[in-house]
Amino acid sequence: MNVTPLLQDVGRRLQVIRELEERFSDVLAPRFRIFNYLRDDEYGLSRCLADLLDPKGPHGQGAIFLERFIDMIEMPQLRTRSVEAKVKLEQSTDEKRRIDIFLEFPNGLIGIENKPWAADQELQLFDYARFLEQKAAGRSDPLEWKLIYLSNREPGKESTGGEHFTSYEQWYKWLTYEELEGWLQECAPRCNALPVRVFVEELAKYVSTQLNGELGMTAEKEVMESILADEESIRAAAAISLAWPDM
Repeated sequence: MNVTPLLQDVGRRLQVIRELEERFSDVLAPRFRIFNYLRDDEYGLSRCLADLLDPKGPHGQGAIFLERFIDMIEMPQLRTRSVEAKVKLEQSTDEKRRIDIFLEFPNGLIGIENKPWAADQELQLFDYARFLEQKAAGRSDPLEWKLIYLSNREPGKESTGGEHFTSYEQWYKWLTYEELEGWLQECAPRCNALPVRVFVEELAKYVSTQLNGELGMTAEKEVMESILADEESIRAAAAISLAWPDM
């Protein structure tokens, strides 16, 4: 199957869009992103998320971000004590590992492993789950807890330990950056402070383009038109889609 004509057509359409963006850049500034000037590595992203999740964070919006996140990961019991949550970056574990974001409530624990690019380490998630389990059980009243794996790919067996992770499945949730983007987009209009709303909207754009690979509405429309042009283009697009994960 020859996919070259489809790739060439898509390339031409995207080139036209880039030229139009350049022509009207003084009005649209389509490539301007706040996060182009900030630390945009894994730690930088974790810090942004931790600050938003902190009900006492500098955003001043209370628990609006945290409560929506609690709903998303299905831990409604934590809502009653959300304003009391404490948020920490890089929580040390007994195995000398570090959980990217750690949230401690009077009635529960959440650990978030943020994996936008880096590969998993051996037994990483298994060790995190065991740490959270032991910390939750160490209270006079055992706490609810959940381990969140934030990534657009599922964790490998080298990280979970395969069948050894089975006993933790009810305490574990895989969360994609597409879901995270939806959380940010939902929270942004709820911000009373304009600077915070702009920040959240920009963070959502960063996640959309840098982590989810989204093209933007105009470019996506052009790509779809190229794919749907004829039967051969649809077959070529399907072949590219199948090959993409390996690439």
